[in-house]
Amino acid sequence: MNELILIVDDEPGILETLSAILEDEGYRTLSTLSGNEALALYETEQPDVVFLDIWLPDRDGLQTLQAIKEKDPNAAVIMMSGHGTSATAVKSIKMGAHDYLEKPLSYDSAVNAVVSALQSKSAQTAAGATSILDLGLDRMETGHTFQAPPLLPQIKEGSEPQRTIAESSVIGGSTADGATAGGGAAMNGAAGGTSTSSGIDSRSGGFGPTGGTGS
Repeated sequence: MNELILIVDDEPGILETLSAILEDEGYRTLSTLSGNEALALYETEQPDVVFLDIWLPDRDGLQTLQAIKEKDPNAAVIMMSGHGTSATAVKSIKMGAHDYLEKPLSYDSAVNAVVSALQSKSAQTAAGATSILDLGLDRMETGHTFQAPPLLPQIKEGSEPQRTIAESSVIGGSTADGATAGGGAAMNGAAGGTSTSSGIDSRSGGFGPTGGTGS
């Protein structure tokens, strides 16, 4: 734990006590009585959390809050006041303050406010990084357009006339005595009724129709 906490208050006793509490918890602290100096310290030191009093001698605490948020929209600012009203608290939250604490501050309320502010700031930072990544992915161009493959025809058209079987036939294997199973080995062609058989042509090494005569 090495986070830096900036404390801005017009009461030196508050600065001393709150600094001691936070340092006991392991945080580093900076403190100032001035709103103007707080803005300069925020810009140069970039603290992780700011405790900011509503009433300051040189400028209003809400004006200081607005200036800090303009410099850093993710700034984690905890407002403090001993004379504030509910309207002031609501206004500060609407302006971007993480929390609003009433004085006198308790040990637990101060520590818990810091822990909550750090968690919120970390979540905002992570969300911002994710948004930038998403934006980059949306703008990325692959340079390739993927299209669906063309539909292939199931039937190939040709100029040769189609041959059909004149009658329904059953084609089966040969039985042991040489007869053809299924009632016959010959089929009548639609054009000329010439008998053919289907087998393997041993001369060419391929398969296809062979002639009815011997070699």
